[in-house]
Amino acid sequence: MTEEPINLDRRRGADDQAATDIRRLRVEVEMNQDSLRKRRNEFERFLVAAPSRNWFEATEKARYVFGLFSSDVTNSNDSRKQRLINSVLSDFDRLLDETPPHHDNDR
Repeated sequence: MTEEPINLDRRRGADDQAATDIRRLRVEVEMNQDSLRKRRNEFERFLVAAPSRNWFEATEKARYVFGLFSSDVTNSNDSRKQRLINSVLSDFDRLLDETPPHHDNDR
């Protein structure tokens, strides 16, 4: 018996190795999706935990929600809705730039 583990990957044929690589990548992607789903749920709980204290916080919440809808709109190739979302996000940027800076007690 040997002390070193046997590298089975070197003993597999090309087709078997490709299948193994695909399985490993699939598992990795599923784990990443699960981690992302948990982080997204945590973030969404944070967003709804308290009302926004200022316009900046409110627009950040809205940006997140628009981002959720935007991916659906992009996948459906609905350019009218995509332009509308982009227009509102541009308005947020413009209006926030025109708003006087908020004080630390506003945060």
